[in-house]
Amino acid sequence: MKELRPKLWGIASRLGGTVGLVVQHLESGEELLLHPDEVFPAASVIKIAILAEAMRQLEAGLLPLNTTVRLAAKDVVGGSGVLLELHPGIELTVEDLLRLMIVVSDNTASNMLLKRLWLENVAISMTRWGLTASKIRRKFFDYTAIALGLENLITPREMAKLLGMMVRGELPHSQAMLDLLARCQDRSKMALYFPEGQRIAHKSGENEGVRHDVGVVYTAGESPRPLFIFCALTKDQTNVVATDQAIGRLCRLVYDHVAG
Repeated sequence: MKELRPKLWGIASRLGGTVGLVVQHLESGEELLLHPDEVFPAASVIKIAILAEAMRQLEAGLLPLNTTVRLAAKDVVGGSGVLLELHPGIELTVEDLLRLMIVVSDNTASNMLLKRLWLENVAISMTRWGLTASKIRRKFFDYTAIALGLENLITPREMAKLLGMMVRGELPHSQAMLDLLARCQDRSKMALYFPEGQRIAHKSGENEGVRHDVGVVYTAGESPRPLFIFCALTKDQTNVVATDQAIGRLCRLVYDHVAG
């Protein structure tokens, strides 16, 4: 893949700000790296780690998927999702919350999960998985924590590591997690230049000046197989549309090259 480097770096360099990129070809193990260990605000990409901890606790018998949770008014936060539009008192299962967190990036659902998983448990598991620079330090829209300067953090290399563990089946319910990530509805970045049916198991994230998308891209056809891991993280961006399109072009360029 080294012949791709000038094209990819050219696209990234025109964005301004900081761009981190990790591409891993799963068959050959070949990598392309651009600022792989740069630390970025996590935005919603940290929800992949929350998902993985939920599956760990499910495997341990600590958090059955059919556990019922009631939405309280104090649970509701802003940003992405649908629960902020529903009435308090509605009952959801843990499985419902996981689907909402990944498929539509629901922040309220994410916080409701963190309340039951315990944020500290997610942090401990992240360290156990080798994610030492990536940190989960607060819930979503926790303004008290934000005022104290507490931020959730990730790096491109460590997000690629977590996804790689899923692809290799090294985490509990790895395939179920990839199947859920493949239902992410955000097609504005990695999936932008792919047809609707293309399997991409990914999670995007965005905040002021921040545009991310990380995931696993599969081969086309009726029996898709994992082809490469793609992690694009950005910060200090001023043109969000151009950044989203650049992430999409980067991902499509890699696909066209390795799918041949």
